[in-house]
Amino acid sequence: MNVIDAMTSNPVTVFASTSIGEVVRLMLDEGIRHLPVMDAGGMVGIVSDRDIKSVSMPRLVDLEAIDALRARYDQPISELMAGDPVTVYPETNLAEAVDRMIDNRIGALPVVNADTGDLVGILSQADVLRVARDRLED
Repeated sequence: MNVIDAMTSNPVTVFASTSIGEVVRLMLDEGIRHLPVMDAGGMVGIVSDRDIKSVSMPRLVDLEAIDALRARYDQPISELMAGDPVTVYPETNLAEAVDRMIDNRIGALPVVNADTGDLVGILSQADVLRVARDRLED
């Protein structure tokens, strides 16, 4: 089985200039944990819910901390994303992709076209678990 058999095609993406606050809202609204980050030249990074959690919520009585958080949420996601993400191709063996996720301690892999490098999908832990569940039912 290959990555193409398990991946989510046409994943939700954001631009590098998108604010951290907008990304937080999008991830919550869409119920997603990983977002490829794009610019005019293609994919430049990925952001995960773990990256977002690194932006801490201040105590509500600390007005300076709230102002600092507001300023942080206005910054572009490029300030928070992981650049140069580990990727796989649609033709990559699924077991090899899972090994990459384990070895790199990551929850998702952007899937790129082998010839062009264009983003074509994303493979998440949930995608892998869906395949495993289907196999267990057989």
